[in-house]
Amino acid sequence: GLVLASGARTLPAEPSKGLIEFVGNSITSGSETTNGNISAFAWLTGEALGLDRTAISYPGITLTAGYSYTFNGAPTIGQEVQYFKLTTPPLYPSKTAVNNTDWNFSRYTPDIVVLNIGTNDKLVPVPAANFRAAYVRFLKAIRAKLPTTRIFVMRPYGGHFATEIESAWKEVSGAGDTRMHFINTNGWLVPSDYVSDGLHPSDAGQIKVSTKLAEVLKPYVDGLTTSTTVRAAPSTIPSRLRTEHGLSLTFSVL
Repeated sequence: GLVLASGARTLPAEPSKGLIEFVGNSITSGSETTNGNISAFAWLTGEALGLDRTAISYPGITLTAGYSYTFNGAPTIGQEVQYFKLTTPPLYPSKTAVNNTDWNFSRYTPDIVVLNIGTNDKLVPVPAANFRAAYVRFLKAIRAKLPTTRIFVMRPYGGHFATEIESAWKEVSGAGDTRMHFINTNGWLVPSDYVSDGLHPSDAGQIKVSTKLAEVLKPYVDGLTTSTTVRAAPSTIPSRLRTEHGLSLTFSVL
């Protein structure tokens, strides 16, 4: 339980304007930063915008089903499948998840979904045509589950599969989806904004991304109304896998 010091009291939570959900890999999880997910751009962007936030992100995960790294602990199911599941993905060498049932999308509906994925697909590597097809499928599948949510497709900072990602977005949004947007991150980061591997943003790099991303999202957030319900239920997902469906790092009031 919660034990308060003598004379201390709790304060009511301030209601949030809405819920933002981030989908990605180790970059979204804040790998290689000082404090992990709370140093990541996902947490920082939600904090800057005053939104509740969830992050469905796993270090090493690809988007494309059937392609993965072959080191111990790497997810062996791509996000195009895993995003729609309840529990954690199988980790190499296993290729079968335990009780990986479908996620119930009626549990909550994010107002905004931000996608930042593709780096691992490029490095595994996934053939470009396969990746583009997977991205198109992913966008269509998310839209089918979340018909009113604004979806933002980010160009990976390092430019991995940037052409294929923008092309996939154009195909899906061009069919009449006006609530799907592309964010061109070209020039957001410079080499000194990464840790020594050149792939993961440093603490300062994550802050730089969150500042720029918040500027892009703010006009859409300003139109949201204050939430008065809990947007997500607690989760028992292991913290080493960062955040997962059902876990929100902040909650609105009842």
